[in-house]
Amino acid sequence: MLETTEESKEEPDLRHHEELGEYINQLRRELHVTITQVCADCHLSRTSYYNIIRGKDMKLNFYHRILYAFQEYATEEEFEELSLQLAKI
Repeated sequence: MLETTEESKEEPDLRHHEELGEYINQLRRELHVTITQVCADCHLSRTSYYNIIRGKDMKLNFYHRILYAFQEYATEEEFEELSLQLAKI
């Protein structure tokens, strides 16, 4: 009979994009856009948005949605900077 060892069941830390999350949230504040409005425009839940701003790894599609929504609010320079930040992932 094989003996099994009890393995640690800790989940890995998936917060690899904290700076990006902070940048997105700061830009949203500077543009005076509510979280509710961003979530509605991106078709994201508030939980997904908070996971993004906390730096948690998300599917690339979620970041594309953020980029698409901020296209409406941001100036060309702000939008370009957000695009560059997203390109780092």
